[in-house]
Amino acid sequence: MLKKALIILSVLGLAIIVTSFKLFSSEKERNEILLTELLQTDFKNVSAIDVTFADGNVVRFHENDTKKIIDMLRRLKIKKMPSYTPSVGMMYFLTIKNSDFSQVVYPSNLQFGSDGYDANNDTVTLDNEIVSIGKKSIPNLLQ
Repeated sequence: MLKKALIILSVLGLAIIVTSFKLFSSEKERNEILLTELLQTDFKNVSAIDVTFADGNVVRFHENDTKKIIDMLRRLKIKKMPSYTPSVGMMYFLTIKNSDFSQVVYPSNLQFGSDGYDANNDTVTLDNEIVSIGKKSIPNLLQ
């Protein structure tokens, strides 16, 4: 009888742990937002991307590089920081120009208005790709 009660309690405990994990995982996913939603753009009418680096250099991406960066931006999900102190510096910012002459700015420090967002593997990959493209035009970029 005691053995049966322990087995039932163990199963119940495991069920609670699994349920808690699922709730935590889905909560984490809910807190992530696609960059396209945050910036309210689908990046479909991009005519040019200029990147201004922290050292003052400006590079305009070529068509193939623009397509690659836009694809990365479309897939990018970021999570808002619960508490955020605005930062001062950044490695670069993108000015994404649209064919209707509107533009969107993407800052590498992930500060949008008064909100900050956490960096993740995808944002780091994007940063590395942007710097790599910049270094094709300016070999000693950010040095």
